[in-house]
Amino acid sequence: MPSEFSRENNPLKTLLLNHPKFHSGYAISFSEPNRHMVYVCQRVKNTAQAETLAFQLPAWRPGRYTIQNYAAQVSGFEAFSDQESLSFQKTDKQTWVIDSSNAEWVSIVYRFFAPGPLDAGNCYVGYDEIFLTMSNMLMHEESVRFHPTLLHLEQPHDWQIATDLEQLDSGNGFAAASYDDLIDSPIIMSPSVAHFDFEASNTRFHIYIQSKTTFQETSLSEAQIKIDLAGIVDAQFKLMDDNPLERDYAFLYHFLPNRFYHGVEHKHACSIVLGPAKTLKEKYNDFLSISSHEFFHIWCVKRMLPDVFAPYNYSQEAYTTLLYIFEGFTSYYGDLSLWRSGLWSEKTYMEYLSKDITYVQNNYGRTVQTLADSSYNAWLTGYRRGADLNSINFYVKGLLVGLCLDFELRHRTQNRVSLDHIMRELNERYAKKNVGFNETQFESLVDELAGSSLKAFFDHYVRSTKEIPYNDILSYAGLKLEKTANANLPSIGAVMSAEEGPFPTLKFAIPDSAAFRAGLDQNDQLVAINDASLMNVKLNDVLRRHNAGETIQVSYIRQNALKKTELILEENYAYRVVKCPDQTDEQSLFFSEWLNPGNS
Repeated sequence: MPSEFSRENNPLKTLLLNHPKFHSGYAISFSEPNRHMVYVCQRVKNTAQAETLAFQLPAWRPGRYTIQNYAAQVSGFEAFSDQESLSFQKTDKQTWVIDSSNAEWVSIVYRFFAPGPLDAGNCYVGYDEIFLTMSNMLMHEESVRFHPTLLHLEQPHDWQIATDLEQLDSGNGFAAASYDDLIDSPIIMSPSVAHFDFEASNTRFHIYIQSKTTFQETSLSEAQIKIDLAGIVDAQFKLMDDNPLERDYAFLYHFLPNRFYHGVEHKHACSIVLGPAKTLKEKYNDFLSISSHEFFHIWCVKRMLPDVFAPYNYSQEAYTTLLYIFEGFTSYYGDLSLWRSGLWSEKTYMEYLSKDITYVQNNYGRTVQTLADSSYNAWLTGYRRGADLNSINFYVKGLLVGLCLDFELRHRTQNRVSLDHIMRELNERYAKKNVGFNETQFESLVDELAGSSLKAFFDHYVRSTKEIPYNDILSYAGLKLEKTANANLPSIGAVMSAEEGPFPTLKFAIPDSAAFRAGLDQNDQLVAINDASLMNVKLNDVLRRHNAGETIQVSYIRQNALKKTELILEENYAYRVVKCPDQTDEQSLFFSEWLNPGNS
């Protein structure tokens, strides 16, 4: 096979011989960048002298709750002992069973195809860099899965390595506490990585940006990034009254030329991809928001886990109704930490909260899917875009339910108990004992700390499609929600495709909207309004010339046939959270305790 790894040339023999406490190891190498191939060697000590050993590649990765079938990228699989080649059989889509013949050491080699595209949780081999999310490409053997393991990297000459893994005495060797720890550590290899660091709470934090040139294009300040990330870290350590990190932490960033927003959490690192790079300075709050979100994950989902994740079964789905906590509450505290730390003003925080409410209220899926079902069905939807007709986003609605639960707890207990207390107690009872929790245990804990039952709350907000009573909840803090129409931009009541084309194309018509009543449907191409062509024209630019309540003639193409319809333009609503002008002393105290717990 093309890999340089073989029975005769196996760098893991020497590495493991020099580190006898390790009973398994991995070696990774590469060839021509336009081959986009990763070469993997894995070596396992057959301590039990088993007749067969099963090597399995994950079908999904933590942080992305959908089956990915990474084994489709594997080719050239071989197995051997130190003396001879070994026979094997592939027993399912992701498992290879080796006839180990009681050999003391068993090695496997294979190729993994990594053409990208680059995102925060993919694998990519190219001319400019190599990015590895190792859950996608490294197999495990169950007898050594939870024992310390080694990694040997053969990176291109003079390329730098960016990772949170602990380096061994040899420059290309790294150690991990287990297979799960190893695959939870992303790696960037590049000829040019911007690297700077800071210290907080006796922990070293590394910031890696691919590449130095791209970082310069953003016009962001190294000093400002260090100050702001340190502010996030300090605020969240204070919130959780805990620093769970056992080694250095790494923020790994990619800044792309195109529009992008994606992050993946890890126990001692996060991987974040943003773009366009040239607009990051003006969208710096987005940079802070996603960085804060991913960092809060060091507790919420990386250590505080649903019981079905403890331990992970990488071969199949792990259904839970609690993703709204692990992602939604993470989003809530990600943004709230920025306000509490002073990195965001009250105005900025309310703008982001208002944007989240607008997203949920303008999403038809909120009327047909519960938050619990959204969490449970993540495995089925595959995070596909355009699912707004029949699903609700558990990240965004989960954030809002987190706020509502926080306010409800504070209101019931006169600010003695809040969601802050719930999160800290989850950390103490479950995370620090390395066990997960389920829906019943979570809700029982909330009832216990609140001193009363919140079953009605969870039935309404999590297990039904009833509307969130925003003003009832916000009023506790002297806030209110305003619903306003955009006087300059009416709506046709449809979600449009983001794909480029000569004509605006419907992704779908929102049920019971103007477009829906007019008979418009998915994939309809709008070619004219009132006989004025829409070719290479932005639809919103045309709609701005009209008013809500006005009737327009719409010409459209469906299945190569030109059709016409009439529709009455609708109001285009947005929502805004504002302070009540006549805030009472009780509301003012509530607001202060929410922003500065224990300091009002």
